[in-house]
Amino acid sequence: PMKAVFFSLVLATLLAVSHAMMQPHAAAPLNSVCGLSVNGKHLDLTPLFAKNGSYLIHTKNYTYEIQVCANVKTSFPAKCTTPSPANEIDPTTGACTYLGDITTVAWDESPDKDGVYVTYYHGQLDGRVYHRMTRIYFMCNPKVELGEIVFEHETNRDQYHFAFPTKYACF
Repeated sequence: PMKAVFFSLVLATLLAVSHAMMQPHAAAPLNSVCGLSVNGKHLDLTPLFAKNGSYLIHTKNYTYEIQVCANVKTSFPAKCTTPSPANEIDPTTGACTYLGDITTVAWDESPDKDGVYVTYYHGQLDGRVYHRMTRIYFMCNPKVELGEIVFEHETNRDQYHFAFPTKYACF
């Protein structure tokens, strides 16, 4: 039985490696929190880390806090108690909702090859069946070091979408 378990583990590893090698356009993590490598080109978002703890985005109904490469150092410590790379704060009630988990991040090159999507999964449960998630579209703009972060929309499945133009998203 011990040999069979060992053989199964070796076979599973070989299959996983061979599958990954057959994916010519697959993104490989450079640092799963802050960068990646695609087809030999490297991307590092470390320079976008907000030194004051987070970027604040104000909309008509909410304030959002976003951090790049780390969890937010919140401006609302009494309400935002769960570590997260993104928070939604209701300015009328002070309620804080965490919108993702830094340890469950996925990177995808944009279909137009003009940047990357960084998605943080496993945010706060919405009270029904969905966990909130944040998707930040880092758009390549070679002329802009740090563009204005825009809240784009929230889907009916509690997915929060932001756009962030920057030269650091250019391959």
